[in-house]
Amino acid sequence: MPGIIEWPARIAQPRASEVNSVTSDMLPTLCELAGQPWPKRPLDGISLAALIDGKMTERPSPICFWNGRMRREPGKAARPYIDPELQKGTTPLVKLAGNLATRNFQNFHHPDIQEMDFGGPRAIVDNRYKLVIEGQAPRGTAKALFDLRSDPAEKRNLIKSHPAVAQQLEQQLRAWQQSVLESLTGKDYR
Repeated sequence: MPGIIEWPARIAQPRASEVNSVTSDMLPTLCELAGQPWPKRPLDGISLAALIDGKMTERPSPICFWNGRMRREPGKAARPYIDPELQKGTTPLVKLAGNLATRNFQNFHHPDIQEMDFGGPRAIVDNRYKLVIEGQAPRGTAKALFDLRSDPAEKRNLIKSHPAVAQQLEQQLRAWQQSVLESLTGKDYR
């Protein structure tokens, strides 16, 4: 999905970029542009200041997506990560209907990390390829690999012809999932 940045004082001429970006890049970008330090915790985003200045041609790290399934501890109520009132209306596709948010972000503490926690649909996008894992199992089931440069419509699955690329992306995605789960246990906020 395209994004537009208008800033005549810094972007004198219109231009387009093929560099992938995501909303989690906004905080690091704004911090750098304002000369402020980044929060002292892991961030998924990168600063796009160099992209705004026309100096970035590739993303230094991939973008990961995950619709993880929250494991529930039998007989225990899930403990919200932050106050549920602060989570209302924070999902990207939220709309207000009668002053009520149609979608709310929900994140809960994990007591520990288990293999089953890595399941759920997920994807990773680097500068050229996109790996999609549709399975619910932690190690995935249905997988697809697309070359976004030669096949932006994602019509040709390259999973069988490029297994090494798929394996490398899956390892990077798994490492990112591990960091997300560690955040949910509170390890990186102590």
